[in-house]
Amino acid sequence: MEKDGLNIDKIDEIWITHVHSDHAQVEWLAKKLNCPVRCHPDGVDMLCANAPWEAFWKEQEEFGGTWLKQIYPNSFILKKNLMLKFGRWLPPVEKKRVKVFKENEVIDLSGCHVKIIFAPGHVKTENSFLVIEEKILISGDIVRVNKKVGIPSLNNFTADLNAAMHSIKKYYKMARAGKIESIAPGHGPIINSDPQRIIKLLLLNIENGRKLKRRAKIFFLDHDKLNLIKLANLIDELLPSDIPKKEKLLLAFILAESLGKT
Repeated sequence: MEKDGLNIDKIDEIWITHVHSDHAQVEWLAKKLNCPVRCHPDGVDMLCANAPWEAFWKEQEEFGGTWLKQIYPNSFILKKNLMLKFGRWLPPVEKKRVKVFKENEVIDLSGCHVKIIFAPGHVKTENSFLVIEEKILISGDIVRVNKKVGIPSLNNFTADLNAAMHSIKKYYKMARAGKIESIAPGHGPIINSDPQRIIKLLLLNIENGRKLKRRAKIFFLDHDKLNLIKLANLIDELLPSDIPKKEKLLLAFILAESLGKT
């Protein structure tokens, strides 16, 4: 922000797309600026937990169950690596400081209107921000922009393919209606003033999401038991070549979960 000539001290509020540790370590800044923090209503408890990182990890363990250990055999090392990467995410945000968004509310920022869109999929507590006049979507993590093959971002145990497809279809309809012309994603480059590219990207996400699910259905017609490696091999050609093996196994788990097979 300083490089762009923006004054950090003029921040009135901090808005969070979703309560993941690489997006929500904001307590220090909120305290420094003495400003409120806004997030999805279901994200408040984790954001304000005594140890948010531990709360996040516990959620992953409960949801992933024994599959977490099969995909990440040494989960202790994984946990420590993530702690080093993202920090301990301490201290928590003070609850009195937190304000929640309402779905589809429009917030007037001195004539700039921002619509809050609840968009679960990557995580259930995700919301995005549509800057209405500028037609800019600040999308959070659900849309992959920097991948050669378009699939929704489903690289954590609480991801939901069915919810992700619903959210991306909503974005696609908005883009087709001319309401989105730029996307600023949580990771990857900004797509700036290129509505046709955005429409193609979102359509590719939808089509590949459907293909992945169809492959998973075929797999379960032939296999009574869930075998993540075999399922990952079946969907491999639809995935970006740079996705790590463990992330492919995790996506296989999410596919199975979407079909009620776990």
